[in-house]
Amino acid sequence: MKLSIITINLNDKVCLQQTSDCVAMQTFTDYEFIIIDGKSSDGSIEVINSNSHKITHALSETDTGIYNAMNKGIQLAKGEYLYFLNAGDRIFSDNVLQRVFEEDTTASFICGNFFTENNDIVTLETPYRDRDWTFALYDIYSTYLCHQAFFIRKDNFDKYGMYSEDLRITA
Repeated sequence: MKLSIITINLNDKVCLQQTSDCVAMQTFTDYEFIIIDGKSSDGSIEVINSNSHKITHALSETDTGIYNAMNKGIQLAKGEYLYFLNAGDRIFSDNVLQRVFEEDTTASFICGNFFTENNDIVTLETPYRDRDWTFALYDIYSTYLCHQAFFIRKDNFDKYGMYSEDLRITA
């Protein structure tokens, strides 16, 4: 399997449905879809149940925060690459994943562009063009990583470890 799409959710059923819909519309099919829910009480479980035919794995239990939830997703993931697309995140068009993986790659990271939306103004952001990414501190702290445009080979987590759950930002 080429890709594991991991969605983190806590009490955001409307956005969880939007994210599930955009994943299901992708023309690329070599993926698994994992939802890690923090034991939501707003109807998110019903959204998960009604979309069970689209979801490979779903887990709803109390967690200690976003990085704990992301680590749970990593542990369940079987894909070569991991893609964190949280509740409310959307993929720009239905062929984005097809375009990302149309060439067989072994890169440690695949970086793309993303759009931001502020007051109904949509802006194309291209911070990753021609970057040679490493886990060096310079890369992590000199710019930001937009998880919606960043695919990480799973073996990086074996090599460098999971997200540090005691940190609130840049774990």
